[in-house]
Amino acid sequence: MPSRWNASSTSWPPLWSTDPLLLRQKNAAKQGTKAAYGPVFPRIGYAETLQAALGHPHYKAPLGPNQGRGVASGFWFNAGGESSATRQRQ
Repeated sequence: MPSRWNASSTSWPPLWSTDPLLLRQKNAAKQGTKAAYGPVFPRIGYAETLQAALGHPHYKAPLGPNQGRGVASGFWFNAGGESSATRQRQ
């Protein structure tokens, strides 16, 4: 099967030229998104957070020579669902 992108090419594949926040926004889980492990998410606020970052002056500021801008985001799930603990007096 022919490759769509040659690793020895001097140009990046189109996906990598996409703004990292726009890529995350495209794939963001929203209210009603069903997780692979079953539950349906309530309102998360992730898409709104990405939109706020995109509109922030620091994100729009020009970069100087040899400068970059890193973007990271994450999610921690609790596959155990709702949990609680109680203390019993002895």
